[in-house]
Amino acid sequence: MTKAVFYYDPRLSALTPELLNGIGFQVRRLVANAASTDQNRISDTDVDWVVFPYGLGSIIQVSVKIEIETTDHHDRVAKLMDSQRLAKLKKDILEIHEFPQIKAGQELIWVKLFSQHGQCV
Repeated sequence: MTKAVFYYDPRLSALTPELLNGIGFQVRRLVANAASTDQNRISDTDVDWVVFPYGLGSIIQVSVKIEIETTDHHDRVAKLMDSQRLAKLKKDILEIHEFPQIKAGQELIWVKLFSQHGQCV
């Protein structure tokens, strides 16, 4: 299963549960498209949207971030690790109307790959 894990600063009071669900609906579609290949197609229903506010007292380097967790299918790895594709995914996510503004040049997306046995690679 592929996950889009959204971490955010809970002081961003505009991020209501309804708004987070709306953002998640759109991010799931974008991540599914970004992670799909000819041999391994996934749909937005194959992507879990998981929301985590940073804990109180956390040292926060970025106000929001998305970790994409997926299995290490060779073709998917090549696609997700391509810097141009990740830049396009970031651009598409930032165009979501409700998505919080981030500082120019701020990292937004981290990719975590897992083996078929669940080990981080």
